Amino acid sequence: MENLLKEKAINFLSIIVYLVLFIASIFLFEYKDLSIADISIIDAVLLILATYRISRMIVYEKVFGYFRYLIRVRSGNSFFNSINNLITCPWCTSVWIALFFFDIYYMVPYGDYFIYLMVISAIASPLILLSNYLSLQNDILKKRRDG
Repeated sequence: MENLLKEKAINFLSIIVYLVLFIASIFLFEYKDLSIADISIIDAVLLILATYRISRMIVYEKVFGYFRYLIRVRSGNSFFNSINNLITCPWCTSVWIALFFFDIYYMVPYGDYFIYLMVISAIASPLILLSNYLSLQNDILKKRRDG
């Protein structure tokens, strides 16, 4: 019971941290003399695709598997249990990544290059899946035809 209470307190603290970072982001955005109207549809789509790609990579893909494993092993601890919940939930992860990418895209010099790489990867991933699927279907048809 006490562990659950600690975990909920850490979750609440993480919301406070997120809100502070969000507000700081707004102030930095205004400091750079930008407004929400300066965000084009293309910029929004780029940020959406980049957020999708990294979120998927963190939550599902092998490259972050060891990191997820290390967190899961320590998940008896309230802090690590909260982190485990964060990095295994695509919706939770994407909220944090979106804030991070928004700041990178607009605040970091040349940060847009990183975003572009993630967008290219996000677009390539479904194309790879489609290619693999079509190749598999072609192999099945060949086997049926050749008997």
